[in-house]
Amino acid sequence: MKLGYGLGPADVLVGVAYAPKQEALANVSATPFSNGQKEDNLYIWGDLSTGLPNSPISLSAHLGYSDGNPGLGPNGTSIAPTGTYLDWSLGAGYALGPLTLSVTYVDTDISRAESAYLLPNFQNTKNGGSIADSQIVFGVSAGF
Repeated sequence: MKLGYGLGPADVLVGVAYAPKQEALANVSATPFSNGQKEDNLYIWGDLSTGLPNSPISLSAHLGYSDGNPGLGPNGTSIAPTGTYLDWSLGAGYALGPLTLSVTYVDTDISRAESAYLLPNFQNTKNGGSIADSQIVFGVSAGF
């Protein structure tokens, strides 16, 4: 469920998502609490976006909170090694006709030590970096 509201030049979006206890979220991690039990997950988030007046530039921010499986699901379906985490992002876009170029900083409060609770194949990205590392994401979108 999500609700949006225009607040002057800004748009605010808040939401809640819930996944009931299920095998897809079973706890099969390398944590001491893992015995394959079914888990549920709650995710609460807020987004804020605005365009700068008389400018092709837009700004966005996101904050989310997840509470659920303290480990990794059987098919890599959960990445909350401690059961809870915060995620956030800050971004900017530049409209160029029908194209929008964007750059976004994305991060969580999952530490390298916490990510070590995950199965070894899921602790690191393909290039060897920790999944707990922040990232900068570049994007291009088109609207017609």
